[in-house]
Amino acid sequence: SDDEGSDEDPKLDFRIIAHQGTVNRVRCCPQMNRLVATWSDLGEVNVWDIDKQVKRLDDPGAAGPPPTPHQPPKFTYKDHGVEGYALDWNPVHTGKMLSGDVEGCVCLWEPQEGGWAVSKIMHASKKKKKAAPVRFSGVSEGASVEETQWKLGGSGAGDVFATASNDGGIR
Repeated sequence: SDDEGSDEDPKLDFRIIAHQGTVNRVRCCPQMNRLVATWSDLGEVNVWDIDKQVKRLDDPGAAGPPPTPHQPPKFTYKDHGVEGYALDWNPVHTGKMLSGDVEGCVCLWEPQEGGWAVSKIMHASKKKKKAAPVRFSGVSEGASVEETQWKLGGSGAGDVFATASNDGGIR
C-alpha cells in the first residue's frame, strides 16, 4: 500500500456518550446520520442526537470544551420490557423505525412532534403480557426477533419489511 514505510502511528478520533446498560445494537438514520438508535440489554431503545459530537470530530481544533458524555437520549422507549437486537431505520420515510425483542415483539416507530409514536405490531410472547394486533401468521411462540429489515428499493420500498427470528423463521 501507499502507507508502507510510514513511521506515523495511526490516529483515531472519537467522542463518548454515556449509555445505561450494554449496547446490543446501534443504527444510524440514513436520512439524518446524526440521529442514532441503540438497543440496551435493559430493555430500552434510545434515540440520540449526536450532532455536537460529530461537529467536534469534524473540527477537532474548535474552541471550548468537548461535548459532555452525559447527555440524555432524545427519546427512550421502555415498553419492550426485555432486551432485543432487531433495529432498523426506514430507508424512505425519515425517522420511521422498527425494533424487535427477544420475546417476539416488533414495534413500529413513527415520528411525531416531540418524539415518536411507538406501536406494537407483532407479538408472539408465551406470556402474552400485552395484546397487540397481529399482522403476521406462523410466528412461533416466544421466538426471539433477531433482525428486521425494510425493503430498500422497488415497489413497496419503505412500506414492506421482513423479520428473522431464532426459530429460523423469516416473516
